[in-house]
Amino acid sequence: MQDLYKLVYTSTRQLDCTEDDIQNILQTSSENNQLADITGILLQSKYRFIQYMEGKRDIIYRVYERI
Repeated sequence: MQDLYKLVYTSTRQLDCTEDDIQNILQTSSENNQLADITGILLQSKYRFIQYMEGKRDIIYRVYERI
């Protein structure tokens, strides 16, 4: 992929976020990312998320703004 752009960010996990919520996030993200031709990974802990995404710069920016 030409002009591969990478983005890493962290966010706070809501205290009431359940494993089912995370599975829903992963399912939706996987479907949307495939359509947008981007890849990534979502790491989680009890209090935080860390997300890594890569793809074309303009697409990564649009996804990040939406999140």
